[in-house]
Amino acid sequence: MLDKAERINLLADIYRPLLSPHQQDLLHLSYGEDYSLAEIAEEYSISRQAVHSSLQRSIALLEEWEAKLGFLEREMHLAVWVAELEALSANLSADVPSSSSQQKNSHEDAVRRLAVLAVEARKTLFL
Repeated sequence: MLDKAERINLLADIYRPLLSPHQQDLLHLSYGEDYSLAEIAEEYSISRQAVHSSLQRSIALLEEWEAKLGFLEREMHLAVWVAELEALSANLSADVPSSSSQQKNSHEDAVRRLAVLAVEARKTLFL
């Protein structure tokens, strides 16, 4: 399970282009650079309450878009799938049968294919 800051950073990574430049900056300073509300307020010459309100509206938008589009949830499911493929590939590599060379070659081909699929899925997931 993600903590609040991790979730907001991931949502911002996905939906950043939909936010205004000001919202992007405030989220980055607060959740990416760990600035306090007072530090951000001083940087922008606005009140801490204005920073807080803007951050809360931005987070609400990110959560609304995620509820409608589900890109973060999909990415998290894909990440689990990739990890399972990698683990399966590693387990299969360790369990190469010692019977006929044809079976061994077929098994090794399957292991290589799983490894390739895992790499391709990871590249697609984290483009």
